[in-house]
Amino acid sequence: MTQIMERPTQTPLPPRDEEMSLVEPGLGFLGVLSAISGLVLWFVETINIFAWDIETATVDEGWRYAFLIAAGALFAGAFGLFTRRVYRSDRFISKRVALGGIALAAALAVIVVFAIMWIV
Repeated sequence: MTQIMERPTQTPLPPRDEEMSLVEPGLGFLGVLSAISGLVLWFVETINIFAWDIETATVDEGWRYAFLIAAGALFAGAFGLFTRRVYRSDRFISKRVALGGIALAAALAVIVVFAIMWIV
């Protein structure tokens, strides 16, 4: 048989195991800190730290919204990197990829909702 008639044999590629970098959990941790600080500014009127009263009721609303929008952006970055890493290792849309995409869409929705609330 000539070379033109022969079909090349394909060997399956080994699965790619990409290790998680520190960027994903770092973005997630910063997102949690930003969300907690935004919610504290939203709901708590006064914080007492070592007999030092911080009145959060007088803080401008922009700070509250800015912290929550930043939390949404950090979560979107973390979930986006997670979804990309899982998709590249699974090589198809699995449950983990779908859940990561849903979490990414939810984080983007948080950004849009709080940006609209800040504008209005």
